[in-house]
This record gives sequence, structure tokens and C-alpha cells, in this order.
Amino acid sequence: MGLELQVVGDPIVVSAGGSFEVVVRLRNVGSAPVTLMFPSSCSFSIAISAADGRELARSEAICLTVIREPTLGPGEVLEDSVAYTLGEPGAVRLAPGVYRLTPVLLATSSPSVAVRSARLEVRGE
Repeated sequence: MGLELQVVGDPIVVSAGGSFEVVVRLRNVGSAPVTLMFPSSCSFSIAISAADGRELARSEAICLTVIREPTLGPGEVLEDSVAYTLGEPGAVRLAPGVYRLTPVLLATSSPSVAVRSARLEVRGE
């Protein structure tokens, strides 16, 4: 059994202080169905990391408290969009440069997940 989690599109390019929205895709790459349990209406988050791997920021969303247990059959996909604003109050200010954008699965239990990060390019305003 296995799942593959990725950000769709690479690289993601955004202006410093700007906002972006990405699609996060979870695919069942195994040969058996997989049931996931989510404690809220949100399925994914994204983490922004520096070149050395330090996590600098993570997306936060307003999620409804509702338990969901979707089942993904072999080859099936669960997708959702995740937004982030680099310039919002309280957000980490990212200098122009290259960062890693890593999808985060918000399920409380799942089989092994292979995670593929994307390149985030922050350009000067």
C-alpha cells in the first residue's frame, strides 16, 4: 500500500509580499483501497522551507470540525487547493530567492506516503 503526495506545478513563482494558490494531489499508487481519517474539512497544508531544510512557514486555513473518512481506490486521487499570502500580517517575510514548497497531509492516520516537494521562487516586488 502507498500514497503519493505532491504539489501540482513546479516551479511556483510569486512576487515577494504576494500570494499564491497551489493544487495538492494525493494519489493511491498501491494495489488496494486506502481509507484516510481527517479530523476537519481541510485535507492538506503546505510548508515553506529554506534550502537547508528549516521550515520557515506553514499555511493555515479555517477548517470546519468534521470527521471525514474518504476511501481512495487504486489509482484514485484526492485534490484540493491551498492558498498562502507572503505579505499578510503575521506571515514570515521571505526575501527573494528559492525555497521548497512541501505538501502536508492532514489525515490522522495513513499508510506510507511518498512526498514530492516543489520549487518556490520568490521574486523581488
